[in-house]
Amino acid sequence: MLHLGHWYAQSHPTEDFAETFAVWLPPRSRWRSQYAGWPALAKLEFVDQTMRALEGRRAVRLSRETVEPLAENERTLREHYRRKQARYEVDTARAYDRRLLRVFGTREEHPRALAASRFLRDVRPQLRRLLIRRARMHRTSSTT
Repeated sequence: MLHLGHWYAQSHPTEDFAETFAVWLPPRSRWRSQYAGWPALAKLEFVDQTMRALEGRRAVRLSRETVEPLAENERTLREHYRRKQARYEVDTARAYDRRLLRVFGTREEHPRALAASRFLRDVRPQLRRLLIRRARMHRTSSTT
């Protein structure tokens, strides 16, 4: 899901559902078109079907039972994000370099290949439109 970055919701099933629900919830949300072709679309469709089936019905169980007591969670946010960063190699040059090298290769391997910098300059207008749309930003609020 794109609502929160860096695979945040996928780190915990409860938060994954909350994130999916947050994407589904807004009136006139365009989640069907925004997530077309993504595995997340199946989760969004499940939430949509479930909520439609529950529409107008009273809750059967009104328990206030705590599922995951906060008092038992002693991990700090710093520790949570350190573990996450180590697992996904988020925001490390090595992680990004490895992905870029998989796409573009090295000058030694492909001396005549298009340089990544040239490619990005060539696709900048399309990339910019895509990022603006995905981030749900208005065109005037973005930088050039």
